[in-house]
Order: sequence, then C-alpha cells, then structure tokens
Amino acid sequence: YNCLLTGNITFSKRAGCRRQRKKFTRQQAVIINAEREMMTEAKINEILAALEFNEGVYPREAVEGAIAHKEEITPYLIDILERVLADPAKYRDEPRYFAHIYAVILLAHFKEAQAHQLIVDVFRLPEKFVDHLFGDTITEDLPMILYRTCGGSVEEIKGLVLNKEAFVFCRSSALRALNFAVIG
Repeated sequence: YNCLLTGNITFSKRAGCRRQRKKFTRQQAVIINAEREMMTEAKINEILAALEFNEGVYPREAVEGAIAHKEEITPYLIDILERVLADPAKYRDEPRYFAHIYAVILLAHFKEAQAHQLIVDVFRLPEKFVDHLFGDTITEDLPMILYRTCGGSVEEIKGLVLNKEAFVFCRSSALRALNFAVIG
C-alpha cells in the first residue's frame, strides 16, 4: 500500500472492513520503505536473471514482472544495451545470451524515448555483430522498436537510414520505421 509511505494503514469501507488507522513512527516508516526497496531490488534481480539466457521456454512471469516494475527495471535494461554496445564481441560469442533482445523489446513496449539514441547506436554496429546479436529481430521488430522509442523525433532514424556503414537490414528497418512515423 502506498499508505505505508505516509505511515498510515487504512482499510477501505468498500472492502467491508471498518476504517482503522495505525500511525507509524518516522523510524518505522523508514524501515518499512527500506524493506520494500530491498524486496523490489531482489525482484528486479530475479527478473533480469530469468531474461538473461534463452532456456528454450518463454519466461512469461519474468516479462510480466518487468512490465509491472517498469520504472524500476528501465535503468537496468538500458545498462544491458550499454554493455552490449561497449563489448559486442563478448555477447555475440554467447549464443544463449538473450537479455539484450528482451531489453530492446521491453524498452519499445514502454515507449522509452531516453533509450532511443542507445538503441540506434546498437543497431549501427557492424553487420558481423548486429546480425549475430539480434538475428530476425532486425527485420521483424526493429521498425516498431525504433518508432516506439523515438518520442516523435525521427532524426536518429533518418541517420540510421543514411548510414552506409550500418548493416543493410538495419537501414531497411529504419526506413520502415519512418513509414510508421508518417502513417502513425
């Protein structure tokens, strides 16, 4: 309950309970909030661990947990992409590593505009990396990923289209994202 933040516990009359209030001291409220934060941190770590490797089974609970903890998990998803961008060879050589794919899909689902530049940078990587890292995600999902994270600004998408060093399928997907922006 967010009433824990204020130090009050309130039971709703609608739920059939009588209205009660319990006041917490400031110290008790700080302890309760710290416990909630630790529980959230543990939950985030559990979600990230479930998304890290492809085990052959869709991790529905982890994805639903990530969506439920959108605000808390977003910085971790961005961090995953930053690590992939910093050392793509490390992640390319681990075929079961999947966290980066869940990261871009979830960030697109969240319409996280702050991740857009990073996503474009990742998909600007040379073909030898980006094709192994993302495979069919490039042609199947990248247009919508770019569109949903652009926040209305298509300049970076245009830059990817025009970047002759980028993998041709990334450029093509960026062009399709521009179509979504015009139609959308």
